[in-house]
Amino acid sequence: LFVNMTSTIITGMLILFSGHWSIHNIINGLFQTTLSPTLGIPGWIIGMALLITPYFGFETVPQMVEEGDFPIKDTKRAICGSVLTCGLIYVFFYFCVAGLDSFSNLYKGDAANGFMTIINMKRVLGWTVWPVMYGFFSVFMGLGALIMGFWMFTVRMMYAMAEKNFLPEFFMILNKHHHPII
Repeated sequence: LFVNMTSTIITGMLILFSGHWSIHNIINGLFQTTLSPTLGIPGWIIGMALLITPYFGFETVPQMVEEGDFPIKDTKRAICGSVLTCGLIYVFFYFCVAGLDSFSNLYKGDAANGFMTIINMKRVLGWTVWPVMYGFFSVFMGLGALIMGFWMFTVRMMYAMAEKNFLPEFFMILNKHHHPII
């Protein structure tokens, strides 16, 4: 997760100071969309609703508090810090990407069907190695953190289901630190 966040910040800074970034690209394309209205709802509002997807994974903070030596009274601060940190990093990164080129240029050709940021870093900036490294660091490392979060969640969910008699009792076996082991 930290590699993902660090590579996202570094890539955003490189894009911001690349000489290709312009605030006019953001202003001119602010409400442009390729999504058709659905039930009278404009496509850009539908796109905004999808912005919650970067927050998948922060649900592991309560488990960290429960299973670690993290003070219970600081749970709210840990969750809020996780959400705010993630939000600020993603807002910063998308701000940098949106200013890279005009909306119509960012979303043309192969970019419409693939990793838009990586393809446009190659096309607009001429970068060849960093987009691949960023794709690995951001996409695959982020997915790894997400999968680890779901694994942690699954163990707790199976334990809770066994407590409620939805699963056999052996899912409630704990180790010496009082953590589920099955």
